[in-house]
Amino acid sequence: MAIVSFDFVSSNGIAAFTGSPGEGDCTSCHFGTNINAGGGSIVITGVPTNYVLLQTYSIDVTVTQFGRSLFGFDVEALASTNTDAGVFQITNNAETQLVVASNLRENVTNKVNGGLSLNAHTFTFEWIAPSSDVGPITFYATGNAANGDGNEFGDLIYSASTISTPVGIFNPHDNYFDLNVFPNPVKGKLKVDYVLNKSGWITMDLFSIDGKERCNLLKEKQVAGRQTKQLEIPELIPNGIYFLSICSGSERAIKKILIEH
Repeated sequence: MAIVSFDFVSSNGIAAFTGSPGEGDCTSCHFGTNINAGGGSIVITGVPTNYVLLQTYSIDVTVTQFGRSLFGFDVEALASTNTDAGVFQITNNAETQLVVASNLRENVTNKVNGGLSLNAHTFTFEWIAPSSDVGPITFYATGNAANGDGNEFGDLIYSASTISTPVGIFNPHDNYFDLNVFPNPVKGKLKVDYVLNKSGWITMDLFSIDGKERCNLLKEKQVAGRQTKQLEIPELIPNGIYFLSICSGSERAIKKILIEH
């Protein structure tokens, strides 16, 4: 699982107070109200419901508090192992920065006075999804609506979280069917070798890297045992990286292939 979080100390973003596993939140240093008790909010937008491997997403974090004019945040993305998941990219150098926390987790935080605006402020940055399926990624956000008096009293702290899971096509039972595909890269034709545990209908489909089905390559009823099929890739399929899906009943396996006509 991955985690994104936001933290503030005065007008400087401080990492590792995100509320993620092993960390506190901003109320560790800012005093005045309980978390999420000040009447404002923090909202994370742009996080995909289902992430696609290596795809870049624009993420917005908005901290809102009527009457306040200084806001801050800190972001941390972790897998279920509590290690970084994906990569952050700064898109607004005047407001945000990358910071590696003492626990070695990479954070995006606000710069000094990076959150100056009345009643609310939106921080924008990019997140590149991992290159492999790391499972669900949870984004935790902690924000500070500061009163601007230069000390830790009277600031209002908010937190939020949202979850992104892999696109279904990237979450297969990889070893099911003992699936092998060759040659790879594929130049027009490929052989698929696999084992069916029981007789039944089997389908083979080609998916693009964004999880969209491009074409069906095979649909037929087969008997149990080891099978070898030769498939032909349609010429209309552009060169690139794809996923070959083999499905029988509720079981599925996936292999990544590179098509080069």
